[in-house]
Amino acid sequence: MFSTRLQLIPLFFPLCFVIGQSSSYSKILLYENYPNTGYAFKNFYKKNIDNNRIFSLSYNNLLIYNSGHKNLDNNSEIFSPGKFSSFQSFRFSIKSSWLSIELEPYLIEHSDIINSPFPVNGPFHYNNHSGASTVYESQGFRQSEIILHYKGAGISFGKNNHWWGPGFHSSLILSTNSPSQKTFSIGTFDEIRLKNIGFYAKVIGMPYKSLARNQLYFTGLKTQMTYYSDIILSIGINRAYYSGEFSNNSGLNWSFSDALNLVFEPLYGQGKMDLRYTIDGTPGFDIWDELLSFNIKIIFPDDQIELYADIASDDNRANFTDLRAHWDHTLGFQLGVIKEVDYTKNKLILATEYTSTRESNTFKSSFFRANPNAVNFYAKGLYEYSTFNGRFMGAHSGSSSIDNIFMLGLVNEKFKAFLSYNREISGIKVKEFPERKSEVAISFNRLFKANHYIFLRIEYENILNFRFKENLLSESRLINIGYSFKL
Repeated sequence: MFSTRLQLIPLFFPLCFVIGQSSSYSKILLYENYPNTGYAFKNFYKKNIDNNRIFSLSYNNLLIYNSGHKNLDNNSEIFSPGKFSSFQSFRFSIKSSWLSIELEPYLIEHSDIINSPFPVNGPFHYNNHSGASTVYESQGFRQSEIILHYKGAGISFGKNNHWWGPGFHSSLILSTNSPSQKTFSIGTFDEIRLKNIGFYAKVIGMPYKSLARNQLYFTGLKTQMTYYSDIILSIGINRAYYSGEFSNNSGLNWSFSDALNLVFEPLYGQGKMDLRYTIDGTPGFDIWDELLSFNIKIIFPDDQIELYADIASDDNRANFTDLRAHWDHTLGFQLGVIKEVDYTKNKLILATEYTSTRESNTFKSSFFRANPNAVNFYAKGLYEYSTFNGRFMGAHSGSSSIDNIFMLGLVNEKFKAFLSYNREISGIKVKEFPERKSEVAISFNRLFKANHYIFLRIEYENILNFRFKENLLSESRLINIGYSFKL
């Protein structure tokens, strides 16, 4: 499993699987999470996904074989903490003009759990190949939701996770990397169109227990506005908070409703100085963890090109002067391009994405009181570094990291194939020897007789400086084989 020297990447690739679809995010592949893979690509598959069906039922089965460290990102309950894992689920969906129910009971089993040999502290303990990712629930409901709605707006309760970003491989605020969570929502569940303008806004709240058994709350406001013409322009603003009930918080009584109200609080700290939860003698500081993001997506339908960017801050600013002086403090960002090409009856997909949570190179310690080499993004241990059950709720690459992927795909009505190459670096500026991960994956999805799907994914991944030990190399060879049947 481990080696102290570099080795050539063998030609041993991965496999792609598909499991049911969640109303929380648009998912083309059911196992490989490419949530927003292209405007034309989504239209190409629209005739295969009948959103007007009143009832559907599917059975899903997946086997995972893994020869190395813990593995699999962005797949909710499905991950590989051991040498062998098996997953089964039934997915039930019923829809009407005012009610939508999606339920997916599942069972997952792992054997020969892989224990990481070297302890790592701080947020790096929560990387997917690290120690905390062993935590899991062997059975329950995933990606399940009950929605009461009218003309696109309504309320819901479910156990699911969420994708809050424009990317196909990573997302800064919320992603599908962590397991499904109990979620309360109010807002729009479908885009509301007024002529060529589309609106979307939703408030969600997720109460949960940390691994230390503290009562925590994730609450957020997601908004999106889209202008449809020859060019499609979409702009989104997301605001989110981690808060909780802590015994040492000066006797403050804090509840779920208090946490929900945070998404409507003033933007700058100085506007919060008189609020009951701010710290006396400070310009509106508190112990909560606030995230704010702005994203933009531009789609050229005729040219089948999609460009997008997302920028997010994992901190609060005292005022506009503070924002202007320290605009690059605790920033994360994402850039991506997707190009689609018609090829006979197929679509050729070319995509790349770059995500960063590393400290900005423009950061000047003389302007700011913090250490320029401190952990950047997901940095508050009080909230277990923005994790749930041991895995990051946002970008799976974690704190002080970069994540770059290149993807090539070929799809038609009955077949999907993807080849991807992924590079990640974790612990930039924080660790003497940052971890350097390389991953090559190939995946296939084949439809038979209108109702039967088979799935295959083969993956090779290595991590140099594993656990931040110089030249220590860890490898994972992963094979996923799956089958799905849908009525």
